[in-house]
Amino acid sequence: MLRTLMVPLDGTRHAEHALPWAIEIANRSGGDIEVVHVLEEATYPDMENLLMDEPEEAARHRAMDYIEEIRRKIEPHFKGTLTATLLEGSVTTSILSRARQVAADLVIMTTHGRGAMSRFWEHSTADDLVRTANMGILLVHSTRYRLDLSNRPTIARTLVPLDGSQIAERIVEPAIELGTLLETEFHLLRIVEPVMSDHVDPWFSVPARIDVGLRTEAQNYLDRAASKFRGQSLRVTTQVEESFDPAGVIIKEASRRSSSLVALETEDRSHLSRMLLGSVVDKVIRGVSSPILLHRANTDDHPGGD
Repeated sequence: MLRTLMVPLDGTRHAEHALPWAIEIANRSGGDIEVVHVLEEATYPDMENLLMDEPEEAARHRAMDYIEEIRRKIEPHFKGTLTATLLEGSVTTSILSRARQVAADLVIMTTHGRGAMSRFWEHSTADDLVRTANMGILLVHSTRYRLDLSNRPTIARTLVPLDGSQIAERIVEPAIELGTLLETEFHLLRIVEPVMSDHVDPWFSVPARIDVGLRTEAQNYLDRAASKFRGQSLRVTTQVEESFDPAGVIIKEASRRSSSLVALETEDRSHLSRMLLGSVVDKVIRGVSSPILLHRANTDDHPGGD
């Protein structure tokens, strides 16, 4: 159940575009919202920065005023328990530590912020959060439109790419939970690589062909996966595509319908995890305008372990 939702904010209006999603989901689930803002540790690499930086106490008061302002904005639109928390220290470490402390079920944040959160997403700390967080992460895009907390975000379809592995299938439950809450239909996507043909010259012909048996196997796999959705009376469709570029197919399919939510599993397997996050997942995050639900398959024996 989505009982506790966390929204990290960096002090910019861009990051605040995650708030309508948190309000809508929490109102539907009956969950609570915790808004967090990180006051970064001051660093003084040279005398010029020392003279220009805001005094620590003034920065803290400004940060506290900011989260109090956010709390007042949310209250008229939210029925549950709302907490606004000021954290201090490293952005990534502080968010993860607090999320684990309050047992957050879902972290909701924008992918395009500025300031601390921009650095957070543009560098490796973004991958660190996805790789180490043992809760769901919903990434939403900020827009050019003025933020309106009374606006209710809507999603018509949850797109669930599956690769045939048990690891990938761990996204199914979180996708069903959030998609059902938002009253979406579901679309299961299986992407298989075309096979090389033995009967064409690669210099003069397209050196790949559709393997009918492979397509049939992939479709049978999706039909079995879809039965779990149909067993809960959920609307679900399936699609098999052949491509050497799975990220490109996911991006194209997500953009085909503007009101899609993309649900992706990320692996908890050291080097393989880094490879996947640096390719398919990372490309999808940067290539779609749709919200993205990320879930890490936690295979550790201890909850919250890395």
